[in-house]
Amino acid sequence: MRAGNILAIILGVLVIAGGVWCLMTPLQTVIAMAWLIGFMMVVDGIANIVTWFQLRKLGESNGWALAAAIISIILGVVVLCNFFMQAFLAEFITYLVAAWLVVSGIMRIGFGWRMRTAQKETPAETFGTRWYIVLIMGILLVVMGVISFIAPVFLAEAIGMLIGISIIMMGVSMIALAF
Repeated sequence: MRAGNILAIILGVLVIAGGVWCLMTPLQTVIAMAWLIGFMMVVDGIANIVTWFQLRKLGESNGWALAAAIISIILGVVVLCNFFMQAFLAEFITYLVAAWLVVSGIMRIGFGWRMRTAQKETPAETFGTRWYIVLIMGILLVVMGVISFIAPVFLAEAIGMLIGISIIMMGVSMIALAF
């Protein structure tokens, strides 16, 4: 076995361990996701400052771009250093997903209803007769979204678990590709 394959197996095992940690601590996973966003804000700000200096040499710098980069770094540091900001961001992400569930559900309900109308006007073989499945899925998404607004902790735990499952699947893929 090559050294690269052994390294991929070791990394895959570590990734799986991280995924198991996410499954066991889903709320901390969502807060860690907020920390990652703060980190990415700092990295983005630094990259934009580097770009600003390069554009300044060409005579095309923009003061607003530099100000935005500095603000990005400041806000990123605030998120990284302040647990309350991390918790706020994690809660915001949870409510954002809840809103997405409601909007997505409403759109599916509308699409299911349009499928039903179209089915009446076209032969069943052409359009299919499964409009009610799309409608039911839309209703379920709206219900899940409303429940998530009422009890966001359950959605945050679900998000953390989905992240954990995704990470475990990445680790398994890494190990499988090593063989």
